Amino acid sequence: MRILIGAKQVTKAPQANLNSYWSTMTARDLYHEKEMVHREVFDQIWRDIMEAVLHGFSKMFQVWWTKHVSHLCGTNRQLSRINPSIDNICPSCGRHEESTKHIARCKVSGRLKILSPSIGIITNFLMHKKTDQELIRMIKLYIQGQGEKTMSSICRRAQYEDLAAVHDYLGWDNFVEGRISSCYLDSHRIYLEEEGKTHVVKNGERT
Repeated sequence: MRILIGAKQVTKAPQANLNSYWSTMTARDLYHEKEMVHREVFDQIWRDIMEAVLHGFSKMFQVWWTKHVSHLCGTNRQLSRINPSIDNICPSCGRHEESTKHIARCKVSGRLKILSPSIGIITNFLMHKKTDQELIRMIKLYIQGQGEKTMSSICRRAQYEDLAAVHDYLGWDNFVEGRISSCYLDSHRIYLEEEGKTHVVKNGERT
């Protein structure tokens, strides 16, 4: 007897596989309904990585992250719904509707001073992981654009055109909230394999 859940054959206890399958189906429908991720590109999201990353943080940070990506964290948009005396405006730029989407887009100098070190942390991490310099450049410029640039407009190499297209389909908000394309993993793997070939010395041994 074979048990199939979706298109995958179950080889272990089916309960965990059933939970994972139904939660994925629920998330796909919810994100589509909320117009966050179209159901046709939902499977392009590298979902496993966020679970692995969050395990390295405290429980309270995991709670905050869940609120943030659900757009229910303590912005003035949400606080004003609880307390009518609170104005739903950005305290930095005065723009109406301080949502989670606006936080990463606010261009007041104080907010940009917070954003800049974060970009530095990301680029340093990517360099430490031996990421292609061109891909680092693309990611850095994209974040600096604060949602006003597409990855396709930044891309200069044909090898990253498909990645950029999928990235743009998911968009800025998904990217900064951690829902990134699995194309990044595939591109990084290919780059490391190609880099390994360039380090073959004349006698056939690797450096």
